Amino acid sequence: DKTTWGYQNYSFGFGYGYEYGYGYGSPNYLTSELVFNINWNTSSYSAGTYSLRFYAEASSGNKYYLFSSTEETITITTPTTTTLPTTTTTTTPPTTIPTTTISQGGGGGAGTPYSPRKAVSYLQRATGGNTYTFDFSGARDLLISSMDIKFASNSKDISISVERVDNLPAETPSPIGAIISQSGKVYTYFIIRCNVPNDNISQVTIKFKVPKKWIIENNLDPNSIFLGRYTTQWTKLSTNLVRDDTEYYYYEAISQGFSVFAIFGEVASITTIPTTIPTTIQITTIPTTIPTTIPTTITTTTIPVKDKFEFIKNTIIALLVIGVILAIILSYLKLYRKPKQSE
Repeated sequence: DKTTWGYQNYSFGFGYGYEYGYGYGSPNYLTSELVFNINWNTSSYSAGTYSLRFYAEASSGNKYYLFSSTEETITITTPTTTTLPTTTTTTTPPTTIPTTTISQGGGGGAGTPYSPRKAVSYLQRATGGNTYTFDFSGARDLLISSMDIKFASNSKDISISVERVDNLPAETPSPIGAIISQSGKVYTYFIIRCNVPNDNISQVTIKFKVPKKWIIENNLDPNSIFLGRYTTQWTKLSTNLVRDDTEYYYYEAISQGFSVFAIFGEVASITTIPTTIPTTIQITTIPTTIPTTIPTTITTTTIPVKDKFEFIKNTIIALLVIGVILAIILSYLKLYRKPKQSE
């Protein structure tokens, strides 16, 4: 239990003290927070499954504000009898079933009872230009955990409901082929309603999560997950992957108002490896430059003196032989051409 303004403890049933903080003027009118721990004995209930709904009311004059609630399911079982194998003594466990504790906090406004796929949150008043956080984490299967809403003007008695649905309203067309490809996947849809006109809202940051199992099974790229909004047509909202854990990827999307929303994803792209072998052959030219400088070095061979005289001797003999042959030929020609005497 916690003690708040008014110095009175809260207990099961009724309490007093949920109010604004001390002082006058902003920012002293800040909301406080209460936490309830309620224990009860279920020994008088028969075995079975029960839905438990807890809510709290804070009175202000003749007007009541339902500011926080939750709904849970518990299963009560009948105590069993255990026989010890080493003795004939029968041991029966205590008939008192362990108590169930539900802790629920509230602050800043109110909320209607949660269900796994739907939640409503209230805010008594909002100042234009300020941002307020609406918590929907109590609805365990909603997937939208909270929204940060910046109001453009002063508003009061604000009510925001978020419902997760499997099918679109009849008048809403499919987003497939509109803002995602035909191979894209839709995880789920949301209908978000607010009693404040969209013109009175500057910006909404929607925080949601997507199971890793669904992304892996559908071969999706985690960075391709985004939130889409439908007004007169589907619009792809600016969506960022913030973090992840063992079960979920967590995202934040920016919207300018409320209507119908959907979580989409695109199939991860696969890089295609070409199977055609290139037929172009590249020929590399090898330079064939020939040096243009001609060596000027002349090699001189020295002939020994003995060989030199032998060469002269042979040359003279050859000339003599040639001279004899020429003399014989000339004599023959002279003799052959001499005229014959007449008889």
